[in-house]
Amino acid sequence: MNETHHQKTVVVLGADGFVGTEVFRHFQNKSYSVFGTSRHGKQHLFFDANNLKESSVHLDDIPKGAYIVNCIGSLKRENADSKYLEQMNYTNALFPHLLYDLCKDHFWKFIHISSDAVFQPNNDVCIETTATDAIEPYGRSKALGEIHESSALTIRTSFLGRDSAHQKGLLEWALHNTASQIDGYSNQQWTGCTTPQFAQFCEYLIQGGFDSLTKMTNVVHFVPIQKTTKFDILLTWLKLHPHINTKVKETTAIPITRKLDTLYKDFFTEIHLYNTNLETALRELKEDL
Repeated sequence: MNETHHQKTVVVLGADGFVGTEVFRHFQNKSYSVFGTSRHGKQHLFFDANNLKESSVHLDDIPKGAYIVNCIGSLKRENADSKYLEQMNYTNALFPHLLYDLCKDHFWKFIHISSDAVFQPNNDVCIETTATDAIEPYGRSKALGEIHESSALTIRTSFLGRDSAHQKGLLEWALHNTASQIDGYSNQQWTGCTTPQFAQFCEYLIQGGFDSLTKMTNVVHFVPIQKTTKFDILLTWLKLHPHINTKVKETTAIPITRKLDTLYKDFFTEIHLYNTNLETALRELKEDL
């Protein structure tokens, strides 16, 4: 496989998913040597996390020094049955470690996505050294899947993004809701990033930031959008879509006080990916589609 003038190869696992689609598109638009994988095949390399041994042959030509961005994951599902929970535990908890072993064998660098859900929702500020304490299945599975090894970086965050293909996520729900009024929870805190911000962060890592950051830590919190609420997110998002008549009612639900923060503010300040205004981030997300 021939590399571009960037001399960097990027492999996005799960390139047709919520986060992976944006990451793959970002690197493709920048003319990187980028490859996406999907268990559905089609325009991407075939790769099935449930059959790693056979799927890995499709990555045989990926050169040493490539960056593997793992965007494969099972999402939280209310009232999940035992079959789904078993699959979630494999995908979120076991598969990342199997994948890391594969990366180590091929001298690839590994970028893995974790979640703020590794901490209980009634926590306050959580930094990288805060002990994970999730008790619900999804959060536990994500905590077990974190990689604390060399040549790997685990990124904890929470995402806001577009998913026009599957219409999943908070923002798509708001855009496609037919009700005249939707609830916005002002007592549910949120910190995180948009999917384009995450793609930009991945590019910075691949252009040299990975080595400097992993010398300091193998787990980092990426939260360029600082403390806000689900109510503010919905209110701001719909203001950017004045043609939509849905109103947001400020209300409350089970409180979420958990807020991610980072010990590495200086690192993020240098690359201008910290403390981003919510409206600015959502406007960029709207225009990015």
